[in-house]
Amino acid sequence: MLAFSSSRSMPVGHVAMVSKVVSDREVLLTHANWSYRGGIERNVRAVDVSPNNDWTDVRVWYGPIGDLGQRSNGAFGFIYPEEATPAAKAPIRIAMAN
Repeated sequence: MLAFSSSRSMPVGHVAMVSKVVSDREVLLTHANWSYRGGIERNVRAVDVSPNNDWTDVRVWYGPIGDLGQRSNGAFGFIYPEEATPAAKAPIRIAMAN
């Protein structure tokens, strides 16, 4: 997940699922309500344009212009899944009824 910070155009921020890592500065996103209200976009480009290569400034594909958006968007960075607990990694045993 990529977490975007709030801004004038995104008062509550935004989150997008990373569907593919293309390079250290480009990913493909799947998200909703970006280019069109109620619209879902799959596998659209997002490019890190931050000077420190830390994903704090990102340009995202914007459907109405058919290209990356003209402005960059602040981002907090990525949200990674937690490591599975040992119980979740344990083998599954199926009981048989007689």
